[in-house]
Amino acid sequence: MILSASTSRSRPVRAALRHLHAGLALQIRDVLGQTDAGFVRGFASMVAAVEAGLRHEELLLEMQGDRHVRERRAENAMILCSLHRVASRVERGDVEAGRQLASALVVVLSLHRLSTVLGRTGLSRPRRPRHLVAAGCKGAIPARVRHLQRKR
Repeated sequence: MILSASTSRSRPVRAALRHLHAGLALQIRDVLGQTDAGFVRGFASMVAAVEAGLRHEELLLEMQGDRHVRERRAENAMILCSLHRVASRVERGDVEAGRQLASALVVVLSLHRLSTVLGRTGLSRPRRPRHLVAAGCKGAIPARVRHLQRKR
């Protein structure tokens, strides 16, 4: 595969995103490790940290010109909506709901990290050989399936 010109420029952004997600996951795990009373006290600050982190993530993706920023915003909106809904339940003492959501959020953030590494690599599709482009071919057809094409 051929690296696009933007790949070297996007490496620092991808590294910043991985660092951001790892830091958020660490903060969430710290809150999960607290007693129930400590979890209730730390849940609101965890929600604020996640909100700020996701906002920062969106800014980084916008600055990079990521074409998937709209989808990421929608994902982040669902995450924040869930956190804010459960926050009031945690304040009323429903610690189990908060712990379940926080545990799920750690998994979601690891998936975000994975998509940052794999899906947003900046690699372009491999180029077709010049002789096929010059001949007007849409792509190379392997010999083992060439005979399956209909004659036109």
